[in-house]
Amino acid sequence: MIVLGADMRGILRTRWAGGLLVVGLALAGCGKGQEQAAETQVYDYTAAAFADSDSKALIYNLIGRWFPEAEIKRLDDDSMTPEAWCAREPSHIRVHLDEVVVQCDSGPTYSAAIARVTRHESGGIQVVLRASEDAPLKSLLFEKVIGTKAEISGSPCAEGKKMVHARFPKIETLRRQILGGRRCAQIHDRVDNDAQN
Repeated sequence: MIVLGADMRGILRTRWAGGLLVVGLALAGCGKGQEQAAETQVYDYTAAAFADSDSKALIYNLIGRWFPEAEIKRLDDDSMTPEAWCAREPSHIRVHLDEVVVQCDSGPTYSAAIARVTRHESGGIQVVLRASEDAPLKSLLFEKVIGTKAEISGSPCAEGKKMVHARFPKIETLRRQILGGRRCAQIHDRVDNDAQN
């Protein structure tokens, strides 16, 4: 049972609506206290979820394919034939949100999960990979990341030496133009058939 003081009796109103008792309380002066209590209990889930937001921002800038300048020059040559295009996979570094894949022009492919991403003392972005001490791909250092270009060191393709890389969005357009809608497997089959004949 609720006992109300004389000053609260006029505040409590009851009425029947469709067989249900509707009780309305107008508690003057209580709203501010409730708002203040609610403010002190708010938990910032965004801050917790993005506690490592700097690392995320650093890796987001690197996501995509990075090609050595020499490889871009080779692929963007007007004399490029379907056979030459399909002779090997283009050399490149592919950065994902949680993994790095390095494709060398000599054939081998290296991949490793990302352990952490930090700002290097040189001002570059260091991508440290989950790998053993003797692994050929342990980390990559991205320096002078300006626009579509960056200097990348640590790749086993270049024996860890620093090389200028760039993004190359034109590669898909070139692939369609050079291959004429065909796949490399079809090009290889045609070459094999011509050799047999």
